[in-house]
This record gives sequence, C-alpha cells and structure tokens, in this order.
Amino acid sequence: MTLSKTYSDDEYYTTEDAAKKFVDLVVVPSGTLNHKIILMPFSNSECPLYKSVSLVHDNIICFEGEQTLWLKTSEFKDVAVIDNPPFSLSAKVEKEYFEKGVPFVLFRSSVSYPKFIFKQDMLALFMKTLGEVFVSRGD
Repeated sequence: MTLSKTYSDDEYYTTEDAAKKFVDLVVVPSGTLNHKIILMPFSNSECPLYKSVSLVHDNIICFEGEQTLWLKTSEFKDVAVIDNPPFSLSAKVEKEYFEKGVPFVLFRSSVSYPKFIFKQDMLALFMKTLGEVFVSRGD
C-alpha cells in the first residue's frame, strides 16, 4: 500500500477496524454523506478509510498525488470532506474549511485543538473513550 501522506514526518496508520468504526459512529450520523461529492484529499484508494467510506458513498474523489487537493474544495459543487489529515496540517485544514464553510469530518488526534475550533458554530466533537462516544455541540 502506498501512503499518500508524505508531509514532513507525519506517520499514520488508520486500521481497517478504526476506519469502519469512524464511518459507522461519526461519518454516517453526521449527515456529511448527503453531499454529492466526498473529497478525500489525503487518502488514496488503497487506504482503509477510503475503502470504508466507499461502502456508504459512491462519488468520492481521493488523493492521487496532488498534495494541494485539500485546498481545492471550491472547484467542486456540493462537496464535503472526510479524511484523516497529517497531524502537522490538521489545524490548517480545519481553519481553511471553517473559513470557506466547507462541511467536513476529520479523523484527528485529540492531543490538542487550536482555540479557533471552539469558536465555531455547528461544531461536533466525537471522542471515543472507554468504548463510549461523547458528543459536544457548539451553538
């Protein structure tokens, strides 16, 4: 499998099981799949996350070598983003999508969150701890 994340020294390994749980517990209930196009700018067609999303949506544009694909949401009509960005880009990606009003669901580390995230409307944070999913929604 070719890893599509070649930014700095970001290593990631989203297992098949984690990807399936993420799609079932977070992506499906989020409503993101109601968009015509799902953009997965960091996952190629061999990644477990792409494979899990492709089971529930049939119009996915995934990473094929274009490292700035995540910045090109305005080139698509009725697009939402679902992916697992490199840790070093997480805050930049989130800020870009908040500012442009792009609907997104990202698999990300809970190590830290930039302060701007907590100032957003319609925010939902899903945290899996001890087998439970907790949801916090912004107003």
